[in-house]
Amino acid sequence: MASFFDKITPARRKLLLLGIIYLGYISLGLPDKILDAAWIPMSETFGVPLYCGGFIGTVLALCSSVSASASGLILRKIGTGRLLAVCGAVTGLSLVGCGFSPVFAVLLAFAVPLGFGQGAIDTGMNFYVSKHYSSRDMSWLHCCWGVGATLGPLIASIFLQSTGSWRSAYFAIGTTQVLLAVFFCSTIGLWDRARRDEEALDREAAASSSMDKLEGKCHFTLDFWLCVLIFFVYCGIEAGAGLWGCAFLTRARGMDLNTAQYIVTAYWAMLTAGRFLLGFTADRLGNRLLSTISGAAVLFAALLLLIPAKGFLPSAALLLVGFALAPVYPCLMHEATRRGFNDATAAALTGLQGAASMVGIMIVPPAIGCAGDLISMEMLPAFIAVQALVMFAALLKTNYRPTPVSGEGKAQTE
Repeated sequence: MASFFDKITPARRKLLLLGIIYLGYISLGLPDKILDAAWIPMSETFGVPLYCGGFIGTVLALCSSVSASASGLILRKIGTGRLLAVCGAVTGLSLVGCGFSPVFAVLLAFAVPLGFGQGAIDTGMNFYVSKHYSSRDMSWLHCCWGVGATLGPLIASIFLQSTGSWRSAYFAIGTTQVLLAVFFCSTIGLWDRARRDEEALDREAAASSSMDKLEGKCHFTLDFWLCVLIFFVYCGIEAGAGLWGCAFLTRARGMDLNTAQYIVTAYWAMLTAGRFLLGFTADRLGNRLLSTISGAAVLFAALLLLIPAKGFLPSAALLLVGFALAPVYPCLMHEATRRGFNDATAAALTGLQGAASMVGIMIVPPAIGCAGDLISMEMLPAFIAVQALVMFAALLKTNYRPTPVSGEGKAQTE
């Protein structure tokens, strides 16, 4: 395969690699949200309370954060292409194992390798795209995750209705992941050839690149920690609404299960659509303006969700939450190096924002599940509203902060 890839021009190799990366990110999203549509029948199968679904998310997020932190070492050892192939196989086999799980404890055990595989792929793909491609490509990378996150619960809903079993959905998606891993393995020659293409450029750029040596000391200011806090509450809203949206619509608002499952699928579709459109608007409107508008829209949608109505309104409000959330993650990740911080502070901020995302996923959804079981699923919009208010206030403070002192770096505005 390497000789075939040698015949392709470097520009076409780069474009082909981007397509493979996008496919890999779709595969990353596929298993991420299958639980959103399948957990209610799964909890009945295992005979566990509804809030236990949050524990699965906690295990996945914890393992993902561990593998993400080690991905730099892994990338240096085996390269991005091999990482994608190996982790794709691990996640696929883990999903098949989830489908065979006889008890809840076994399901949790299979969530461990699934989380490790997903975290390594996530960080590896983000690093490669941020290094070699444009901000528009980064926006569409996260759009591809949304495509997978939309297809996952949709496939689960279809299999649940056609076979009456959630296990068949896990088998189908797990098999798909394994087949994709085989395909990714066949493209390793392309990754190796692309690396050789860039080695000469990297050697030339290394002498002048400020990212090879992070200058200055880290400045852990209030704005720094508020940026970290935004990612915690953002992922709490996104994951909480997705995981418990189905239970909220059925238990609190009287919707039938099949319709609620499709609404949750549409929730992820709206997030995906928002990120696709973001690729056309981010450079023109700017990260700060887009993320501030997004925060206001999420708060408005949360207030609509608090209205104790049935039928159209709660469904529309949940979909608006998904669409409004779309710009926050990619915009603020891209903005981390443009806030006027020095290199060391910006690098620390990027890492801590990613870590805060995982912590938000680990803590908030289980808390919503426990509150929903002990009190009412009406706690979901209450949690979303409080987090949306915190996020919007932090966005206003950090997006329009005063110019930093000269020791912190040169301020940049949109």
